[in-house]
Amino acid sequence: MTEGADRDLFVRAFVAAALPDPVRAALDGVQTLLRRSRADVSWVPRENLHVSLAFLGNITREDVLAVARTLDEAACSERPFRFSVAGLGAFGPPRSPRVLWAGGRGAEPLVRLQAAVAEGLRGLRLTLDSREFRPHVTLGRVRSRLNVEALMERVSARREDEFGDVDVERIHLMRSVLRPSGSQYSVLHEAALPR
Repeated sequence: MTEGADRDLFVRAFVAAALPDPVRAALDGVQTLLRRSRADVSWVPRENLHVSLAFLGNITREDVLAVARTLDEAACSERPFRFSVAGLGAFGPPRSPRVLWAGGRGAEPLVRLQAAVAEGLRGLRLTLDSREFRPHVTLGRVRSRLNVEALMERVSARREDEFGDVDVERIHLMRSVLRPSGSQYSVLHEAALPR
């Protein structure tokens, strides 16, 4: 089978909560400040900023329908809610960080919703990350230790910054297509939380 045909059989997918434009703009602004460190970071484009609830990897087109039904069921576990995007940090040791993030404050309903999503997806026998869910927005991935000290000084100086509120009324099954210019996302399904 050809590589192109293989690509047509599978969809690279993840589950996410979207961010409103003002929050994305605020996060884009802090990315601009962090870029001034001249660290070797692969920055997430403004239009791709989101809170990931589950990364599914490559799933079949048949799985997409099952995942959509599962998300509809999981979404019924929470009513619409609000949380704040606030604070900066990094995963990994300070001298060798891997991922730069903005945190979630007051995100307990999001944690519960993610748990319902994960439980439903495991029921489909999909393999999920086993680490504890920590609500965050990935801002960038550190590629090397170049200028890491300057980068982390800037992150530390903005640990308490606030970037705005997110009203979660639906969650999304997203498709990610890898392009030479970066990942391109599109919505495959929206699951609405009940009012």
